[in-house]
Parts: sequence; C-alpha cells; structure tokens
Amino acid sequence: GLFAPDTLEPKNRGWVTEVKTAQGLVAMYVPTSLNPDSELAVLIHGSIEYGSAPEGAVRYLRYDAFHDTAEAQAALMVAPAFDSIHFGNCCSCLNDANNDGIDDAPIHHRVGGGYRSLFGRDLRADEWVNLIADDLDLVGLNQGGRFRLTGHSAGGQFVSRYLWAHPERIIHAVIGSAGNILHPHRVKNVDPANPECAEWNFGMEAYAHDQYWPGWREPRPVTFDPLGLTDNYLLRWLQIGMIPIDMVVGNLDTGLPGVDSKEALCFNENHVDHARNWADMMNNDYVFPGFREVHFCAVNGVGHNSRQLSPEYAWLLFHDEAVSVPPARCLP
Repeated sequence: GLFAPDTLEPKNRGWVTEVKTAQGLVAMYVPTSLNPDSELAVLIHGSIEYGSAPEGAVRYLRYDAFHDTAEAQAALMVAPAFDSIHFGNCCSCLNDANNDGIDDAPIHHRVGGGYRSLFGRDLRADEWVNLIADDLDLVGLNQGGRFRLTGHSAGGQFVSRYLWAHPERIIHAVIGSAGNILHPHRVKNVDPANPECAEWNFGMEAYAHDQYWPGWREPRPVTFDPLGLTDNYLLRWLQIGMIPIDMVVGNLDTGLPGVDSKEALCFNENHVDHARNWADMMNNDYVFPGFREVHFCAVNGVGHNSRQLSPEYAWLLFHDEAVSVPPARCLP
C-alpha cells in the first residue's frame, strides 16, 4: 500500500506530514481528534508553477481553515500533489527532454487539461485519488473508500469531473472557483459549428488525442470516454443530483476568459456567472425525489484566492443538510 501501518497512530497526529508515492507526494493532516468514525476529506489544489506541486499541496493543506476544521470534525485530510510530470498540471512549463532549458515540444501544454480532465501519464488522476482513499482504509480509516471532496480553480474542475466518474464515492462535494465545469447539455451536435465544446473536458463526448508530457520527446495517446463509464446517461446525472454539492466563488472573480481560449468559444462567462448558471441548471433541470439542491455561494469581497475562500470551502464541506444559515460572507 501507499501508507505505512502506523500512518494514523498518535505520533503522526496534529501536523502536516508528507508521504511520497510513485505518482507524487501526498500531504496529510491526521487530527489529534481522530476516532473510529472519522471521515476522509480530499483537497484538490489549483494549477501551480512547474515543479511546485508538492509545496503547493502542503501549503494548501496548511491553511488554518482546513486544519482547524479537521480537528473540529475529527476528519483526516489529504492533498495529493498533481505535478506536471505525472498529471500535466502546468500551463506553460517546458518539455525539456534534453535538460538544456529549451522547450522541445511546446504544444504539450496542459496535456488536454491534465488532472483537471482526470488525465495522468501512468495512472489517471481520479484513479490515484481512489488508490489513496482505498489504501487509507487499509491502515484503519474504514470509510469504504468514500470521502468528502473539494477543489479550487483547476481543482474545482477536477471535482466536477470526478463527480461524473465516481459519484458512489462522494459524501459531499464543494466546487471552488472553477473556470469550466462539466455540463450535461454539452453533447455532440448541440453546437455543430463548435464540436470541440462537446469534447470531454467541457462536454461529454470522447477525448482522443496524442499529447506531449513534460520530459517526453514523443507524444503519447490520451483517451477518455465519459459515456463508457455508465450504461444510463440520465441515471448518472441523477446520481450526481443526490450528492450535496456547493458552488463557491469569490464575488470579485469576474474576469472573462481569454479572447482566443476554448472557454471564450464555448461559454464566455466569468467564474461567478459560470458557477451560478451551473447551479441554476442543475436545480431547474434535475429536480426529482431525492434531489439535493445545489447551493451557490458568492463570497463577499474575495477574488480568485484559495486561502481567502478556504473558510467557506471547509465549512460547507461538512454541512450536508440544506444550508439555511450559510457562512456570513456568502451572497446569493
């Protein structure tokens, strides 16, 4: 397994520890309040400069709101580091196969979205998260591989796509400041003039492209067929609709996508409108017995800042009931 048998023992509680795995570093906070009923929370960081993912995951987990909540909720928290080598994290990093500082294949950037799209070089990003959750059960967490999931920016994009791939694993999801969110209505032929908008990452059609990974001189095929994960498309979205989901974004996060970006082509919304419109779509189109209304929270006075949004991410992640009294900074 990934974790030593004594991972959850008292000697390892109360501070952030770092576990090195074949896919990269996992930052972990084991609360001093850990008990047999403790749950797992997985935190997904946003995009980070090339080579900085391990430090970024540790820094993310060290936000006061997260470890204070871990203690209050007796929750084990982990933050996997999705680095550029294994998960295509960066958006402008070098593909320096010769280690000479020259970008040998600049077209690799983001590797189709990288971990945002659940992609991975050797192991898919969602499968790595599953492995982490399952191996924590092996050392005594005993949650059956289920957990609470939140992510910021690119991490929020990951959360929206993980919901599609593995709804049975999620207790509660908080999608934070996501620039684009998986959408059930983006399928082939909806917009014949822009078929790329229906392709996986923004839409539900299969993805199949050769991509360059950092450090590799030759491209490798990256494929993903979201519709191949279920026999019933509508039923899968209904499963997602039964999960408590919060959409969180700073109310100052109002910049539009770049003029030539895929986001501008496909929806051209700022982060606030994009999150609100997704929540409205789910709440209007997927109402059925057992549906959980998607809660939208625009945090007053905050832009695209994970530290400043972390109190809302952490608080909402552990409130499964309908939020009748949301955090004080939440605007409708």
